[in-house]
Amino acid sequence: MPNRPDKRDYITLASSILQFHPEPVNGVFVDDIDKKAYPSVIQDRISTAFVLEDDADWDVNLKKQLQRFASASQLVQGDTGPSHSPYGDLWDLLWIGHCGIQYKTGPIHVTTDDITTVPLPELPRYWHGFPAGADNGTRLVARMHDGVCSLGYAITYLGAQKLLSALSLTPKGDGAPFDVAIGRSCQNGWLRCIAPFPSLIGLWKAAGPKARESDIHNDDGWIEKETPVGTVYSAMDNAHRLLNGERTVHAVLNDAPAPEIDPTKLELPEGTLKMLDDTGINEIIKGNV
Repeated sequence: MPNRPDKRDYITLASSILQFHPEPVNGVFVDDIDKKAYPSVIQDRISTAFVLEDDADWDVNLKKQLQRFASASQLVQGDTGPSHSPYGDLWDLLWIGHCGIQYKTGPIHVTTDDITTVPLPELPRYWHGFPAGADNGTRLVARMHDGVCSLGYAITYLGAQKLLSALSLTPKGDGAPFDVAIGRSCQNGWLRCIAPFPSLIGLWKAAGPKARESDIHNDDGWIEKETPVGTVYSAMDNAHRLLNGERTVHAVLNDAPAPEIDPTKLELPEGTLKMLDDTGINEIIKGNV
């Protein structure tokens, strides 16, 4: 929101540490939904945009996580030919930051022993619970059936057109919160949606009045200490170490498999493509993809 330069500063700092450069867009209230970021994607004919909430946090290894997610996304799509995007071309929305998803049956990419994956007991409350196959150290990627919370998502030009049409052409009185509307569009197939589990984007709760957490709710109380939620090696929490020239970062979770790592030496594991059906996740049998 324009009146929250503190949140813009958080995003600017954390993104500069990882050397990517977001372009801030002023947030809006529900009545001004037409001024949100995705209409700009259409107006400026941007091929793909990555949209983050202003209280987002992420792992210092986000670039490596996204590289693995890109490979998994292509496999889930069955996109084996040349593509314009490293994430493949058969998608409209990549729901990278969420607080709960449900997957469609079909191909699912499974990676185990990923130390950047938040253990299940440490995850924030997920509205949809955990999908089949969820486990500590396991990263899943598949086509989405539904989801909630728009902490971060990538959207294509066509996806932005579809989303704007779904929101602007919905009969008056049948509206829904923005993230719920996205979820419905994924569910009914209007948007082709792919997501990781757990989320690759977390939250940063700054110390101070709880009311600062939200621009639409006035919560009482006080946050004594800044709190990263939904990350292992929080970029916000490790910002001072990295700016001070330290080579290692600390995990923000007490039971993390590796409490301290050197991000430059970390190699994330590769996963395998499997099949998700009503019985759970199964090995691929030739001919069932």
